[in-house]
Amino acid sequence: MENKGFTLIELLIVIAIIGILVAIALPSYQAHVRKANRIDVQLAMTKMSLVAERQYARQGDYPADAAATGVELVDTYNTTFVPTVATNLAPASFIITATPSGGQGSDICGVMTLIQTGKTTATKGGSDVSDQCW
Repeated sequence: MENKGFTLIELLIVIAIIGILVAIALPSYQAHVRKANRIDVQLAMTKMSLVAERQYARQGDYPADAAATGVELVDTYNTTFVPTVATNLAPASFIITATPSGGQGSDICGVMTLIQTGKTTATKGGSDVSDQCW
């Protein structure tokens, strides 16, 4: 009688190989997902900036907040749009801030900002990481 099938050792070897492959591939996959989310929020921030400048050119003021820009927000970041009022000392401006939330918190870029002049910054743990992120 000829036995057909796999032995327990063969199955354990296959499971071990799969486990090793997952251990190698999963961190790389998660890094790519974080990078894609970061690019999505940077795109949303840029769109907010364009919408805000368009409104300022037409109406002379900036939108009141992120929701007023009409730009779809990315759920892996808490995004804020804060306009400032013009004074004798400074013209009207705005700052857009994206703070990572959930699993995005381990991203290398941390908190990203875009200001009215187009200047972008990224800080993680008090360190400037703008060159790696924008």
